[in-house]
Amino acid sequence: MTFDTVVLMKKSASVQRINSPVELLERSDIAYGLVKDGFTDNFFNKSDKVFYKNMYRKVDKSQLPLTSGEGVRKVRGSDGKYAFMIDSSTAEYWVNKEPCDLYTFRLGSALHCHEYAFAVKKEPSQNLNANNLWSRLERAIKQLKSDGELERLKAEWWPHECSAAAAAFSITKLSVLLVVITTVVAHRLI
Repeated sequence: MTFDTVVLMKKSASVQRINSPVELLERSDIAYGLVKDGFTDNFFNKSDKVFYKNMYRKVDKSQLPLTSGEGVRKVRGSDGKYAFMIDSSTAEYWVNKEPCDLYTFRLGSALHCHEYAFAVKKEPSQNLNANNLWSRLERAIKQLKSDGELERLKAEWWPHECSAAAAAFSITKLSVLLVVITTVVAHRLI
Protein backbone atom coordinates (compact mmCIF):
# COMPACT_ATOMS: atom_id res chain seq x y z
CA MET A 1 0.00 0.00 0.00
CA THR A 2 1.44 3.36 -0.97
CA PHE A 3 0.76 6.85 0.32
CA ASP A 4 1.49 10.48 -0.41
CA THR A 5 2.09 13.26 2.05
CA VAL A 6 -0.69 15.84 2.12
CA VAL A 7 -1.58 19.03 3.94
CA LEU A 8 -4.69 18.84 6.11
CA MET A 9 -6.61 22.08 6.70
CA LYS A 10 -9.93 23.23 8.10
CA LYS A 11 -12.59 24.61 5.79
CA SER A 12 -13.20 28.17 6.90
CA ALA A 13 -15.49 30.96 5.74
CA SER A 14 -13.04 33.56 7.04
CA VAL A 15 -9.85 32.17 5.46
CA GLN A 16 -9.36 31.74 1.71
CA ARG A 17 -8.90 28.09 0.73
CA ILE A 18 -5.31 27.06 0.01
CA ASN A 19 -4.68 24.43 -2.67
CA SER A 20 -0.91 24.09 -2.96
CA PRO A 21 2.24 24.05 -0.83
CA VAL A 22 3.44 27.18 -2.64
CA GLU A 23 0.32 29.08 -1.51
CA LEU A 24 0.84 27.75 2.03
CA LEU A 25 4.47 28.91 2.16
CA GLU A 26 3.47 32.37 0.89
CA ARG A 27 0.89 32.82 3.67
CA SER A 28 2.47 34.36 6.77
CA ASP A 29 -0.81 34.16 8.73
CA ILE A 30 -1.00 30.35 8.66
CA ALA A 31 1.18 28.19 10.89
CA TYR A 32 1.80 24.55 10.12
CA GLY A 33 3.24 21.47 11.66
CA LEU A 34 3.65 17.71 11.51
CA VAL A 35 3.96 14.80 13.93
CA LYS A 36 7.13 15.24 16.00
CA ASP A 37 9.80 12.71 14.95
CA GLY A 38 7.44 11.15 12.40
CA PHE A 39 8.09 10.29 8.76
CA THR A 40 7.20 13.76 7.47
CA ASP A 41 9.35 15.45 10.13
CA ASN A 42 12.26 13.23 9.11
CA PHE A 43 11.75 14.03 5.42
CA PHE A 44 11.76 17.80 5.99
CA ASN A 45 14.66 17.64 8.40
CA LYS A 46 16.84 15.79 5.87
CA SER A 47 15.57 17.36 2.64
CA ASP A 48 18.12 18.95 0.33
CA LYS A 49 15.41 20.79 -1.66
CA VAL A 50 15.35 24.53 -0.96
CA PHE A 51 11.53 24.70 -1.08
CA TYR A 52 11.11 22.06 1.63
CA LYS A 53 13.90 23.57 3.73
CA ASN A 54 12.06 26.92 3.61
CA MET A 55 8.82 25.23 4.65
CA TYR A 56 10.55 23.42 7.52
CA ARG A 57 12.06 26.67 8.80
CA LYS A 58 8.53 28.01 9.28
CA VAL A 59 7.51 25.03 11.45
CA ASP A 60 7.50 25.79 15.20
CA LYS A 61 9.38 22.71 16.38
CA SER A 62 8.57 23.41 20.04
CA GLN A 63 4.82 23.09 19.36
CA LEU A 64 4.75 19.89 17.25
CA PRO A 65 1.95 17.44 18.02
CA LEU A 66 3.00 13.95 19.13
CA THR A 67 0.12 12.19 17.33
CA SER A 68 -2.06 12.72 14.28
CA GLY A 69 -5.05 13.16 16.62
CA GLU A 70 -3.34 16.10 18.34
CA GLY A 71 -2.51 17.63 14.94
CA VAL A 72 -6.12 17.29 13.79
CA ARG A 73 -7.36 18.95 17.01
CA LYS A 74 -4.99 21.87 16.32
CA VAL A 75 -6.32 22.14 12.75
CA ARG A 76 -9.95 22.04 13.88
CA GLY A 77 -9.35 24.63 16.60
CA SER A 78 -7.54 27.04 14.29
CA ASP A 79 -10.34 28.35 12.03
CA GLY A 80 -8.13 27.83 8.99
CA LYS A 81 -4.97 29.29 10.55
CA TYR A 82 -3.10 25.97 11.09
CA ALA A 83 -2.16 23.33 8.53
CA PHE A 84 -0.99 19.82 9.37
CA MET A 85 1.26 17.75 7.10
CA ILE A 86 0.42 14.06 7.30
CA ASP A 87 0.32 10.86 5.24
CA SER A 88 -2.62 10.63 2.85
CA SER A 89 -4.10 7.46 4.36
CA THR A 90 -4.36 8.96 7.83
CA ALA A 91 -5.64 12.25 6.37
CA GLU A 92 -8.35 10.36 4.47
CA TYR A 93 -9.51 8.88 7.77
CA TRP A 94 -9.82 12.31 9.42
CA VAL A 95 -11.37 14.05 6.39
CA ASN A 96 -14.16 11.46 6.31
CA LYS A 97 -15.10 11.89 9.98
CA GLU A 98 -17.78 14.26 11.19
CA PRO A 99 -18.00 17.23 11.52
CA CYS A 100 -16.76 17.07 7.87
CA ASP A 101 -14.80 20.30 8.21
CA LEU A 102 -11.41 19.27 6.78
CA TYR A 103 -9.82 19.16 3.34
CA THR A 104 -6.42 18.18 1.94
CA PHE A 105 -4.05 18.95 -0.90
CA ARG A 106 -0.90 17.15 -1.97
CA LEU A 107 2.35 18.42 -0.56
CA GLY A 108 4.39 17.73 -3.68
CA SER A 109 5.95 15.15 -5.93
CA ALA A 110 9.10 14.73 -3.84
CA LEU A 111 7.09 12.91 -1.19
CA HIS A 112 5.30 10.40 -3.44
CA CYS A 113 5.48 6.63 -3.61
CA HIS A 114 6.06 5.76 0.00
CA GLU A 115 4.99 2.31 1.04
CA TYR A 116 3.82 0.76 4.24
CA ALA A 117 5.80 -2.39 5.04
CA PHE A 118 6.02 -5.31 7.42
CA ALA A 119 9.23 -6.07 9.30
CA VAL A 120 10.09 -9.75 9.62
CA LYS A 121 12.62 -11.16 12.06
CA LYS A 122 15.68 -12.54 10.23
CA GLU A 123 16.50 -15.46 12.53
CA PRO A 124 14.47 -18.66 12.34
CA SER A 125 11.89 -18.86 15.07
CA GLN A 126 9.99 -22.03 15.98
CA ASN A 127 10.81 -23.80 12.68
CA LEU A 128 9.53 -20.86 10.63
CA ASN A 129 12.29 -18.93 8.86
CA ALA A 130 11.95 -15.29 7.83
CA ASN A 131 11.77 -16.02 4.08
CA ASN A 132 8.95 -18.51 4.61
CA LEU A 133 7.11 -16.05 6.87
CA TRP A 134 7.60 -13.22 4.37
CA SER A 135 6.33 -15.39 1.51
CA ARG A 136 3.26 -16.38 3.51
CA LEU A 137 2.52 -12.73 4.43
CA GLU A 138 2.96 -11.63 0.82
CA ARG A 139 0.62 -14.36 -0.48
CA ALA A 140 -1.97 -13.58 2.20
CA ILE A 141 -1.96 -9.84 1.38
CA LYS A 142 -2.25 -10.51 -2.36
CA GLN A 143 -5.19 -12.85 -1.66
CA LEU A 144 -6.90 -10.25 0.55
CA LYS A 145 -6.48 -7.66 -2.22
CA SER A 146 -7.77 -9.92 -5.00
CA ASP A 147 -10.78 -11.03 -2.91
CA GLY A 148 -11.66 -7.39 -2.17
CA GLU A 149 -11.28 -8.09 1.56
CA LEU A 150 -8.88 -5.18 2.11
CA GLU A 151 -11.38 -2.74 0.60
CA ARG A 152 -14.18 -4.28 2.68
CA LEU A 153 -12.14 -3.88 5.87
CA LYS A 154 -11.26 -0.31 4.93
CA ALA A 155 -14.95 0.47 4.37
CA GLU A 156 -15.78 -1.05 7.75
CA TRP A 157 -13.07 0.67 9.80
CA TRP A 158 -12.45 3.92 7.90
CA PRO A 159 -15.45 6.18 8.46
CA HIS A 160 -17.32 7.62 5.50
CA GLU A 161 -19.41 10.07 7.48
CA CYS A 162 -18.71 12.90 5.04
CA SER A 163 -19.20 11.16 1.71
CA ALA A 164 -22.13 11.78 -0.60
CA ALA A 165 -23.38 8.25 0.14
CA ALA A 166 -23.30 8.92 3.90
CA ALA A 167 -25.13 12.22 3.35
CA ALA A 168 -27.75 10.49 1.17
CA PHE A 169 -28.14 7.80 3.82
CA SER A 170 -28.65 10.46 6.50
CA ILE A 171 -31.26 12.20 4.34
CA THR A 172 -33.00 8.85 3.79
CA LYS A 173 -32.99 8.18 7.55
CA LEU A 174 -34.38 11.68 8.15
CA SER A 175 -37.12 11.13 5.54
CA VAL A 176 -38.10 7.81 7.13
CA LEU A 177 -38.15 9.47 10.56
CA LEU A 178 -40.38 12.27 9.25
CA VAL A 179 -42.77 9.71 7.69
CA VAL A 180 -42.94 7.82 11.01
CA ILE A 181 -43.53 11.02 12.99
CA THR A 182 -46.15 12.21 10.49
CA THR A 183 -47.91 8.83 10.67
CA VAL A 184 -47.91 8.83 14.48
CA VAL A 185 -49.22 12.40 14.61
CA ALA A 186 -51.88 11.61 12.00
CA HIS A 187 -53.07 8.56 13.96
CA ARG A 188 -53.31 10.62 17.13
CA LEU A 189 -55.40 13.24 15.35
CA ILE A 190 -57.86 10.68 13.99
